[in-house]
Amino acid sequence: MMVTLPLLGACWITWTQGIWGPTGAVELYDRHGYCCAVLTQTGPVSAAEHAQWDALLHEVAGWHQAA
Repeated sequence: MMVTLPLLGACWITWTQGIWGPTGAVELYDRHGYCCAVLTQTGPVSAAEHAQWDALLHEVAGWHQAA
């Protein structure tokens, strides 16, 4: 999947408790307010996979806060 960040209007991250600690789902919205993607982590994952997912969420959240 490829996302052109400047075309996004909003980003929501919903946090919940997972087996490795807090984990989140990402909702991406375009400039018109339409949800164009929902990204989530489901099922059992390794600690390394969780760490990568967590880094991605923080990167997206950091981009959105800076925008």
